[in-house]
Amino acid sequence: MQRFITGALLIIVSIILIVWSKWAMACFIIPVGIIGILEFYKLAKGKGISPSVPNGIFSIIILYISTLLFNQKYTVFVLSSLIIFTMFIFILRKDNHVSAILDASVTILGYIYVGWFFSMIFSIRDVSGTVTITACKITMDQGAAMVFLLLFTTCFTDIGSFCFGKLLGKTKLCPDISPNKTVEGAIGGIFTGIVIAFVVGRLLSLSLLDSLYFGLIITVVAQMGDLWESVLKRDVEVKDSGEAVPGHGGVLDRLDSLLLSTPVACMLFKFFIGF
Repeated sequence: MQRFITGALLIIVSIILIVWSKWAMACFIIPVGIIGILEFYKLAKGKGISPSVPNGIFSIIILYISTLLFNQKYTVFVLSSLIIFTMFIFILRKDNHVSAILDASVTILGYIYVGWFFSMIFSIRDVSGTVTITACKITMDQGAAMVFLLLFTTCFTDIGSFCFGKLLGKTKLCPDISPNKTVEGAIGGIFTGIVIAFVVGRLLSLSLLDSLYFGLIITVVAQMGDLWESVLKRDVEVKDSGEAVPGHGGVLDRLDSLLLSTPVACMLFKFFIGF
């Protein structure tokens, strides 16, 4: 019941903020991102690595704000500056650490993974224009509609994987990484995600081909994101990344698929689908 209530509240809040504006989304995403990077660094500390936590928090805030203000126009400049700043921090760092190479690398990976990748959801939301869902005569911003396409495809990939895995799962997918995941579940997740991408894409007037290959690519990448976070947790032998989301574990446990599917969706929308 706790899991259901938390999930329902998150869905309702997300829909309201996405429809409202990218700035409304930011009021939710920035705190979530900070919690996410803290969880990532906590996992790293479980391996004896000592990332610069203040530097990571500062960096993801800068990445989120720069994307909000300038889309991806200055991303290379901003990200390069942050990496150089991190190197400077580790030149001056006086506290004890096992390895400067590991500590600095994990610090940078944290704000790329949780910061830069997820900041691209603001670029998607920033797409101009409007779209009308003819089936129910609802008009919304094009960017909001594209965010919904991403979220629905990613979420239903997870749901499909879980349901098909429970019902039909027999063949282990990656037993050393995630013992409960099965090949049948993965295929079911891809199938479910593609169907949802097709339905939502057609409602948003995407072509049949665009809807299908968007669904195919995002479903595969979303499951890679899930497995990647399983690799991190398996490495430090923990079940969840944290306890920030009641009934669901940590922020990374809920966002793992989306953290990888978001930048891929952004690239698909920009370079292949043409928004």
